[in-house]
Amino acid sequence: MPHRYFTTQITNGRAVLEGEDAHHLAHVMRARLGEQVVLCDGHATEYTATITGFGADCVEFSVEEGYPTAAEPRLELTLFAACPKQDKLEQILQHGTE
Repeated sequence: MPHRYFTTQITNGRAVLEGEDAHHLAHVMRARLGEQVVLCDGHATEYTATITGFGADCVEFSVEEGYPTAAEPRLELTLFAACPKQDKLEQILQHGTE
């Protein structure tokens, strides 16, 4: 299964990954030209991407048509809480996340 990386720089069939994620992919994972990864854009869309080049602090890709991610939940939930006393907010956040 290909690794997943997050970037918002996806346009016209091209994408760029920068920063720590680019370093991780290029140096830690030792990715090679032509290798495929999954790019996520933060808007519940995934792209199959092929590495086309490496820069000083970036990795460049060609991307295929995006598709809805299966990892995002279909249910939207809004949690309302009154102003809690003392450390109760931490409990609300913890149990709400669980």
